[in-house]
Amino acid sequence: MLFFNYSIFCINYENINKRRMPMFLTSLGNEIERLRTRKGITQNQLAKGICSQSTISIIEKGQAAPGTDILHYLSLKLGKPISYFINIMRHDNPTYIEDTIQYIEVLNKNHDYQELFTLTKGMVREPVKDLWFMVLIRSQYYYSAFMLEKISGEACNKHLIQLLKENKDHAELRQDYLDIRITNTIALVYSYIKKYETSNRYYTKALLLIEEINSTHHENQHLSVLTIKILFNQAKTYYDQGLVPDALETVEEAIRKSIMHENMSYIGHLFVYKGLCYERMAEPKASIQAIYKEAFYFLELLNRRFHAETLLKEKSEFIHEGD
Repeated sequence: MLFFNYSIFCINYENINKRRMPMFLTSLGNEIERLRTRKGITQNQLAKGICSQSTISIIEKGQAAPGTDILHYLSLKLGKPISYFINIMRHDNPTYIEDTIQYIEVLNKNHDYQELFTLTKGMVREPVKDLWFMVLIRSQYYYSAFMLEKISGEACNKHLIQLLKENKDHAELRQDYLDIRITNTIALVYSYIKKYETSNRYYTKALLLIEEINSTHHENQHLSVLTIKILFNQAKTYYDQGLVPDALETVEEAIRKSIMHENMSYIGHLFVYKGLCYERMAEPKASIQAIYKEAFYFLELLNRRFHAETLLKEKSEFIHEGD
């Protein structure tokens, strides 16, 4: 049974401003109540398995903002995508940009491109004062459309490249390295459509942009993670292209950076590709076995269970041998 304590997953505004609740909370509460009533269910029935009836009550009264977890399960019960409720909260909500960015990160991590497309489609044509946020939304809209095969890779990258050109003189684009992230996305899309040489040019361009920043600023955690991510993507592209020595060299560089910056985000996946490279290069079986065992260890350690189980299934001859 799923049960969430609203004090953890909701922000209660009742004691912050008793005279006037934020308008986005009132709008959200009214819509949740309307949908619940239309379905003919009580607050208790809506809350079952999600939270308490009292939590639903304060949400409908506009006295609390539900966290993403609660909103996700409410959206399932009410038959609406979570993006529907996020769009309601956008108006008169000073934190909606930050909330939306965090939600986009979750959707990308979970490869939920349908929800990402639905969310950004509802926002992409609306006027937004924040240039950085507008560019982010548009880039995610084009990328999710490509991943859902609604547009071609060429069309997606045409839009993304134009997006960078239109805003290249705006300093806002460099906030949180958005220009580098979009460049990485362009490279990734080219690799998906097997335009490997063009893909590698964009990966190299992204890495050069990072070098420029590092030459004048101390490399921070966010930038180091982005560097490792780009190197990982480039290694996969080299591997798919058949340039196995280049793939191995890039993987090993990414592993070195992961250790140097004490960031394990991609370490398990990097060792998987190192093992694949070793296999393609016909390295000794004992060496391949050691690499895959390292990969499995890190995937388990970082709770990447799906990837760990997949590796165990596909490379069991290496992982189990000698145990």
